[in-house]
Amino acid sequence: MKRIICLVLALCMLCMAGCTNQEKQKEAGSTNQKLTYWVGMNSSQLTTISNYAELPMYQKLSEETGVEVEFMHPPTGQEAEQYNLLIASGDYPDMIERGWSTDAGGPGKAVADGIVLPLDDAIKNYAPNYQELLENNHELKKAFSTDDGQIFAFGGITVMPKLNPGGYFIRKDWLEKLGMEAPKSIEDWEAYFEGCKTQLGIETPFSTDSYRMNYAKLFSESFGIGSKYYIDAAGEVKYAPMQPEFKEYLTLMNSWFEKGYLDKGIFSNDANMVESKILNSMTGSFYGFIGSTFGKLLAAAPDEQFQLMAVESPSLKSGEAAQLYVTKPYGFDASADMTYSLTNTTAFSTKNKDLEKSAKFMDYLYTEEGRKLKNFGVQDVSYTMVGDKPTYTEEISNNAEGRSMNEMIGKYCRATYPNPGFGDDPYYIEQYYKYPQQLEAVDIFAANLDHAVAFDMPPVTPLAEEVTEMSTLQATIDTYQEEMFAKFIMGTESLDNFDKYVATLKSMNIDRILEIYKNAMQRYEAR
Repeated sequence: MKRIICLVLALCMLCMAGCTNQEKQKEAGSTNQKLTYWVGMNSSQLTTISNYAELPMYQKLSEETGVEVEFMHPPTGQEAEQYNLLIASGDYPDMIERGWSTDAGGPGKAVADGIVLPLDDAIKNYAPNYQELLENNHELKKAFSTDDGQIFAFGGITVMPKLNPGGYFIRKDWLEKLGMEAPKSIEDWEAYFEGCKTQLGIETPFSTDSYRMNYAKLFSESFGIGSKYYIDAAGEVKYAPMQPEFKEYLTLMNSWFEKGYLDKGIFSNDANMVESKILNSMTGSFYGFIGSTFGKLLAAAPDEQFQLMAVESPSLKSGEAAQLYVTKPYGFDASADMTYSLTNTTAFSTKNKDLEKSAKFMDYLYTEEGRKLKNFGVQDVSYTMVGDKPTYTEEISNNAEGRSMNEMIGKYCRATYPNPGFGDDPYYIEQYYKYPQQLEAVDIFAANLDHAVAFDMPPVTPLAEEVTEMSTLQATIDTYQEEMFAKFIMGTESLDNFDKYVATLKSMNIDRILEIYKNAMQRYEAR
């Protein structure tokens, strides 16, 4: 909680320093037409609204900036297809919000193809708050720029960079029955697993779903490696499944599987199956998320004896700090004041009819008042001030109709998933994670971030001509790697064949993909 308070104070000082005279932002632009804004809607919001024009957040934003906006929403789940149709039509809206970095060739290609405008001049002339933010935080500026250094979008800023939303959870009441402390090392986990089986009669001490096991390679961080492509402590691009440490990791997982520590369904479970096993006391530990998994399970606890708690990622050896893999980019600095999200960023199209008004509209989100607006909505409508703390109304925090807090927040603002402006506000996190165990989990998962030795790839952009080559190679590699990953763990493939497996990856041209990523990394660092 001390970390949350410190971050709030730091953020307020930053926003106050960056704020300009808001009255100037209300001046009219050069046209009287509404700006068009194309953006997908979060599915949870569709239970309470049908268009962002209904959001009090955007109504207030238009009032404060003097900019009227008409929102255009593709059908939920069809965003990619509808975007392609939009571009094919040549009739672009003024602003487009989406994940530009996932496109072939990245945002740089969208600029080169005449879809997206470089925003450097518009930001310099009309968005002083965003300009100051990027100038003072070079990692943020790099993330929202193309390889040739042009800013392409207004992006999401996470102001709690030490918020690691996912991690390991364990039955606290079972630990107490076993007379054990929370595990801190692989050795501690093994002792817990053995105790669950031999003393408590639990058949499956640890469970997870197939996606999480394949994607995150659970417990691999203890070996100082990532899960797929990652950056090591020296800044080198690596592919985890072919590292020597990965064989050590597979050896451990195979041992746990054979001993019955791991759920036999780790490669077939879905999330609902895992949650059912937890609530029915069929398993005693799992990997999940503070909000969507942990909060849901705490709310559904079958009785008072059922207790869950978060635990740190384990070290490989007792007494050592975990060699943590940070599963989101921190610009190689886990202690940075803020980081970024590229899930949804807003670019201006080449058909934009009023850059000044568009920039002013977006820039307000990077002020102190804009931060409150995005995270809490409108004061005295969806939140009130309790001291210096924006506090959601009872309608949101304890809805009489039984609607989730996520649904009710989405009726008023866009706090619950990444989009432009300041996100993961500490006061939002404090209220959204309404159980004390969730707030404890925030600190527990952040405990070892300063010891991180492996990091997610930052938003590098392969060249357009490399994308097809990469996708063809990667599809073959992924299929083979996931197949062998399961076989090694379940014991249907001997780990004596690990070197042969690595040789096969090389024959599939994994080194070419690494070369492309390394070159892209060099361009990223030069932004």
